Amino acid sequence: MRRRSGTVLMETIICMGIGSVLMLLAVKLLHQSFQHSRQTKSRFDVAIAQNRLARQFRTDAWSAMEAQANAEQVIFRLRNSATISYKNINGFVQRETQRAAAPASFERYSLATGTEAKFEFDPSSHCATLSIQSKVDEKDISELASEHSAAGAKFVVSSRVHRGGWDTKPEVAPDLALPGKEQP
Repeated sequence: MRRRSGTVLMETIICMGIGSVLMLLAVKLLHQSFQHSRQTKSRFDVAIAQNRLARQFRTDAWSAMEAQANAEQVIFRLRNSATISYKNINGFVQRETQRAAAPASFERYSLATGTEAKFEFDPSSHCATLSIQSKVDEKDISELASEHSAAGAKFVVSSRVHRGGWDTKPEVAPDLALPGKEQP
């Protein structure tokens, strides 16, 4: 009887050990699941911010009469004498709107960790460009190779800045004109 109780005890210890290992693996899997969910949400939030930034940048460039830029900021001057500037500020792009009699208003767009925003304006083509590029060290390339493609490391927004011609309507051939639609 003594031998049988020893075997039962040994079997119980082995079963408890296997159960503990399985529970540890389940907890690790659950932790990784939460971690990936958090990373995905963070990337999604940055993607939404970048899309909002791209839309706003294009709208401002389209309505600008003139622009000037350096690597850290671009300034658009609108027809109504408002000035809109975009500045690169440590992990954010800040949009500042100034009107003559009103206080300045600010809007911030978050960037992904390790990215940098640069601004360019080509006066000959009237094209304003915002580039958001990841800073990647050579030692990190092997780690990022599975996560990012080389094309995915840069986000570029370009738009033309219009000068003059605001009071004239473009001439459209009658056969190319689209009929007007009523808005709901």
